[in-house]
Amino acid sequence: IVNKTHRLRKNGIPFRFCTNETQRTTESLVNKLRRFGFDLQVSDVFAPAPAVRQMLIKQQLRPQLLVYPELLPEFQDIEQKDPNCVVIGDAAQYFTYDAMNKAFQLLLSLEKPILISMGKGKYYKEGKELVLDLGAYTAGLEYAT
Repeated sequence: IVNKTHRLRKNGIPFRFCTNETQRTTESLVNKLRRFGFDLQVSDVFAPAPAVRQMLIKQQLRPQLLVYPELLPEFQDIEQKDPNCVVIGDAAQYFTYDAMNKAFQLLLSLEKPILISMGKGKYYKEGKELVLDLGAYTAGLEYAT
């Protein structure tokens, strides 16, 4: 794939990498791919967080973020005081009872609750075992509200 992307760029053929990655910033992902030999820019990658960020700006939403800490820089310039929506990404060990309950309480308090999920995966393989993915937590909040 590395050789093919070099060939595409050399021939002026535009391409995009699409990812469902919500544990790290797009910049961090691009840096990782560069270490594997890919000649990529952040603009070559379409990821959920920047898309959600644009949506938040366009709709003037102030999120309560339930995301992995490494993803927070994607939202650093977004107003988060007095949140009027919940944005949920893969938060792994940060999906605590308190964090989920805080999101639940906010959604219940809103006249028109807005839950924005950056994924709906049921589970994924980590090491030798299957672990819950973002979709299970999203479904829980949807069901409860």
